Amino acid sequence: LDEPTSALTPDSIEPLFSTLRKWAQAGVSIIYISHKLAEVRALCDRCTVLRGGKVVAEVDPRLESIASLARHMLGGDPPPLQKRRIQPSEVIFRVQSLCLPSITPLGVDLTQLQFHLQAGEIVGVAGVPGQGQSELLNALTGEDDRLPAGAVFLRGQDLRQQSPLQRRQKGLRFVPEARLGRGLLGTLTLAANVLLTRTSVVNRRWGWVRKAATRALAQKIIQRFHVQGATSDTPAHSLSGGNQQRFMVGREIDAHPRVLMLHQPTGGVDVSASAHLHNALLALRDNGCAVLVVSTDLDELRALCDRLVVMAHGRMSPSLPIAQATTETLGRWMEGLWPAPPSPPARHAQA
Repeated sequence: LDEPTSALTPDSIEPLFSTLRKWAQAGVSIIYISHKLAEVRALCDRCTVLRGGKVVAEVDPRLESIASLARHMLGGDPPPLQKRRIQPSEVIFRVQSLCLPSITPLGVDLTQLQFHLQAGEIVGVAGVPGQGQSELLNALTGEDDRLPAGAVFLRGQDLRQQSPLQRRQKGLRFVPEARLGRGLLGTLTLAANVLLTRTSVVNRRWGWVRKAATRALAQKIIQRFHVQGATSDTPAHSLSGGNQQRFMVGREIDAHPRVLMLHQPTGGVDVSASAHLHNALLALRDNGCAVLVVSTDLDELRALCDRLVVMAHGRMSPSLPIAQATTETLGRWMEGLWPAPPSPPARHAQA
């Protein structure tokens, strides 16, 4: 099984593990592939650790800590998370009463979504896949051009008539879940992939691409985000998935956005790269950016976010401070079982 819990609620994981343990007791051999080290420790009898395509350790995970398993994976300790307490400032992004029917038969209708982002905070969106997260992000970024008027505002301006390019120019940037085909074009070099979202390297008067500036920007992103084995002339498809992710996320962080939205920001990357990207997002937040992180990884959301919302069946829960985001609460909310908002007080007729 390869990452079998990625689409499960927390309450569904233990029944899966119970079934796997019964199979193992009945004589079935199970190979369990996961980057979630707590799951490996809870379930597996033996653990083979790969690094750089080579076996670097074979251990009993029940005798290891999460930290020691991570050291085997990385060859050292991951960089510590630099999260400090700050006070968010003004609301710069707001979604109110957003309703949008799905455009595909298997999609999810969005129903009365409401939330906001403040400058200097990270808000997480939890939920199992397929609960409306993709439809929401498509509407916010302009990929779905059916956004109703009066539903989404960036710094007080209605985004209804704004194209994806115009939204980027106003400081709204996006990292999609799918790398190749959406975030990157595989047959193009990394320098050419810079041009997908970074227009600062294009001569505004004549529309010419400044090739030297484009290569320099790509090389800057490669070095800053530790994209291994790459130069500005490397085709995107020749990189591993983790290195593609580093470049794609790095390209948008390096643009100094006012609002950054990310869908599964550390998908396919190792523990060290995850920590590096998390620290870059925290630094962005500390500099006043509003960040929205959509992820199925609850540990990632707890580590990064200041508060959380949950999506289920195209609806969105109330906001929850990160200190209150227990596994039990999130498990219930991911099934759509959050408390109903209080009813407004009754209005009495006056004589």
